[in-house]
Amino acid sequence: FFLSSHKIAGSLSSRGVSAAPRPSRMVRLLCVASLLGYASAGWTGALGLTFESNKPVEAKSLFCPSGFITGIRVKYGRTRDEDRDLYDFKLKCGQRWTSWSGLWFKNELEDKTYECPAKMYVTGIEVKRGRREWGDKDTYDFKLQCSGVWQDFMGMKFGGQQEQAGTECPSGEGTSGLKVFRGFVDWGDKDLYEFELNCKSIAANLASIRGLPDLKMLGLQRNVRSQLQLRSATATCQPACGSGQRPYRGPAGAAAPERSRGSAGIHRATLAAGGGR
Repeated sequence: FFLSSHKIAGSLSSRGVSAAPRPSRMVRLLCVASLLGYASAGWTGALGLTFESNKPVEAKSLFCPSGFITGIRVKYGRTRDEDRDLYDFKLKCGQRWTSWSGLWFKNELEDKTYECPAKMYVTGIEVKRGRREWGDKDTYDFKLQCSGVWQDFMGMKFGGQQEQAGTECPSGEGTSGLKVFRGFVDWGDKDLYEFELNCKSIAANLASIRGLPDLKMLGLQRNVRSQLQLRSATATCQPACGSGQRPYRGPAGAAAPERSRGSAGIHRATLAAGGGR
């Protein structure tokens, strides 16, 4: 595009016609940013686990800004007075970890990590839910699919299995994000969780990197070029940094994501507005 612009400008000048001004530095930076985020992505839809809440639903998202998820870390905590069973999550993107998702959390009792072997990346997730009425205890355990191969469960403390559900990315896609929903039901002190994966094309992700223009052509200063080249070559991860998706506020009456696949919403969600516990 920029080469064609220079040729057109030269042709116009030879005819005595003034050429359009050169794009501003900000416009050029935006062009590069759009190329970096070229690879499209979509949500799989909820797993289909039992989910309900009579309190405001918590919803948090984690993303890899480039590349794919290669591991997950899960911590579990439990409050004594409220009988709350609390989980929080962080992702490994390439060789770097995101921060925790930011779900409300306290009284840590367990912390486990699972990473895909041999530079594989996550292509699916399976979750099982347990419930023991004595003590109103809700527990979950997780396993990953790495490059199409299902791994073992992480081995979180678990009991009284009620159900199990999973999802995976379509063939040729990898996982680049995770969305977590937490609901709470007063009667029985039930903590219920639901999950979605964000998948994007492996080929498109590679093409978006390989297809970058020579940054010198954009007229960027040397230090700016170096920063952009470093950013495109490494997976510097931040939570909920966004990937071009339309904002999705979770199960509490929000519209489904623009490219949602599979289930369009949370399974059996019964939600009502109200104050937190």
